[in-house]
Amino acid sequence: MDSIDAWLAGRSGGSTGELQPDDLPDSIPRPWRDVFAASSFRHSYMLEDVLFSMMAHMSYDLPEALRHMATSTGDRGRIADFHRMNELLASCIDVVQDDLSSRYLHGLSSLDRLFTRSDELLTNYGIRVARGLAWFNCDRLLDPDATEEASRSIGRSTAALISEIRSPGDWKLRSGLWILRRLIPDRRHWPTPGTPLV
Repeated sequence: MDSIDAWLAGRSGGSTGELQPDDLPDSIPRPWRDVFAASSFRHSYMLEDVLFSMMAHMSYDLPEALRHMATSTGDRGRIADFHRMNELLASCIDVVQDDLSSRYLHGLSSLDRLFTRSDELLTNYGIRVARGLAWFNCDRLLDPDATEEASRSIGRSTAALISEIRSPGDWKLRSGLWILRRLIPDRRHWPTPGTPLV
């Protein structure tokens, strides 16, 4: 985020408009360039922005943080703590979805009604799978024979999710989302400045 903020501060003209990931500097990790570019899309859903950010955080940040912990402390015995965090996150899903709805999409009682398959990451199962994959990817990053391919795979994960949500294989779902993307963003209501985050 510091790299994104620094890049934004160095740009003239204020608003960035719609971007491609390659428009952003290499100092920003590829998954976060993918997220930032996707969120610049004029017809993006707020939920898409949240999902894409969660994906980059879980698929890129988390394995890197686990690898850093393992190499700096030599400690890989925190799996129980890892699973306790899964439980905590799972218990917050509905509260987070309702809070997002009340802050950004007034009148929409549940984000689950808007997205059917696309919010699978925002489920107990989805969070456990994504975080479990992060633990696995940390092991791959720590294995010298697997590090390079693991890094490439992790770098592609967020873009793959963005592509799957933006261009699903089912033409009916793709058509429905195309229509909704042109209607829903206009109903966004951003919180007033100074609104507490919690």
